[in-house]
Order: sequence, then C-alpha cells, then structure tokens
Amino acid sequence: MTRTSNARIAGIAYLLYIAVGLTSMQLSNRATSGDGMTAKLASMAVHAADVRLAAVLSLIGCFCALVLGVTLYALTCDQDRDLAMLGLTCRAAEGIVGAASTPATLGLLGIATTAGTNASDPAGAGAVAAFVLNQPWLISAIFFAVGSTLFSWLLLCHCRSWSCCRHSSRSSCGCQSSSSSWCSRVG
Repeated sequence: MTRTSNARIAGIAYLLYIAVGLTSMQLSNRATSGDGMTAKLASMAVHAADVRLAAVLSLIGCFCALVLGVTLYALTCDQDRDLAMLGLTCRAAEGIVGAASTPATLGLLGIATTAGTNASDPAGAGAVAAFVLNQPWLISAIFFAVGSTLFSWLLLCHCRSWSCCRHSSRSSCGCQSSSSSWCSRVG
C-alpha cells in the first residue's frame, strides 16, 4: 500500500476507535450500574442488549487497534524499524488483551440472565461478578500508552527527515522547524 493509503486508513481507524470506544464504555457503565454485585447483575440482566452491543463495539475497537498498529508501522518503519515494530507489538497486545476480556463479560451476562430452576447461586454469581467487573483495565492501557507514545515520537521526528510540507524553505514549515528542533534536543 502507498503512504497515502496507510495514512487514510490510520485516520479512519483512529476516528472509529474513538467512536466505538466511547460508546462501548457508556453502554457498559449503564448496563453495570448499581451499588452491590447483586444490583449490578440485575442491571446487566435488564440491559442485556446493551451488554451485547458493548461487546461487539469493544471487539471493533480491538480490531481498530490492530489496524492502527499495522498502518502506523508502515508509515514509520523508515524512520526507525525497531521502535516501529515495538509500537506495532504494543498495539497488537492492546487489541488482544482487550478482546480477551469479551468472553468473560458475555459469560457473566449468561449468569445474570439465567432464571428459574437453572438460576445460579447468588453468592457464587456475586463472586464471579466481582472477579469479572473488577478486572483492572490497566494492562491494556499501558500497551495503549506505550504504543501511542512510540508512534507519536516516530511521526514527530519523521518531519525532521522527510519533507512533510510543500514549502521551499525548511524554516518556513512550522511542523518541520518545531519538530526537528525538539527531536534534536531530545534525541
């Protein structure tokens, strides 16, 4: 693919990632509202469609993270192949860790919506709910932060070595002059 195609796909993936991520978080927060685990399970049962939609949106967000990793790697591998590969790996890990939490959430939804003679033991259901709903999102966030930082660094320093602006003078291009001076000070 060309640089332009990769840049367009990365831009679309960023925007889609933001849209589905915010919507998924909003739906998940609404579906798991309540004071205790029993109330949260009851809320999940009432908002089962929201939980399912949030799971689908979360998987789309994970796919966007993978697409971003590949496209940003293609855009930045000429700058520093090793850092670009590390950024790609972080984005891939972010997507995989995010996707790995989806089955647990859907399993919890199954526990919450089971009624009648097949109903779960309330204490056991509460323990499973506490385990699933209190999982730290920190692991995925660390991969997100490291991958974003690496790709931002590579894109910022990219202006130093490649004419990103169509100006005749390097000093007249705002992104080149500011990023190249910043990169030379830090790097």
